[in-house]
Amino acid sequence: MRIEKLYDTTKGETVFIAGTGPSMRVFPKDFLRDKFVIGLNQFWRYLVPNYTLTIHPELYLEWEVERKANPAIPKHLWVIKKKPPMVQLETSDPNHYVFHTGKLGDLNVVKTQPADTLYLGEGIQCTAIDLAVRMGAKNI
Repeated sequence: MRIEKLYDTTKGETVFIAGTGPSMRVFPKDFLRDKFVIGLNQFWRYLVPNYTLTIHPELYLEWEVERKANPAIPKHLWVIKKKPPMVQLETSDPNHYVFHTGKLGDLNVVKTQPADTLYLGEGIQCTAIDLAVRMGAKNI
């Protein structure tokens, strides 16, 4: 699916971006329940987010394998960068939101990125911030 379909879908809401660093071992996960969460990479192992955002498509493939082995793992939507090992992904894919990454550098380039492009910057957290802004988040 085109990421443009996500634009303005959380207009005025608070969007939480959650990663998978060492602090997740002590973070009170209940805090994020019932919140709108963009989970990064393998965050789904801790709590089911509204969306998982990754520039590593192989993580989606791992999730699929684990989900087949354990159907209790909830399904959710993924926002995935088109690159190996999933070069076949197209923005018309009905099961995923697919994006390309734009130029590195100044955040001002966000305004001029082509369609289906998110800013990468220094890490996936920058991409998540770009997505949340495009989704219309009031607070991130």
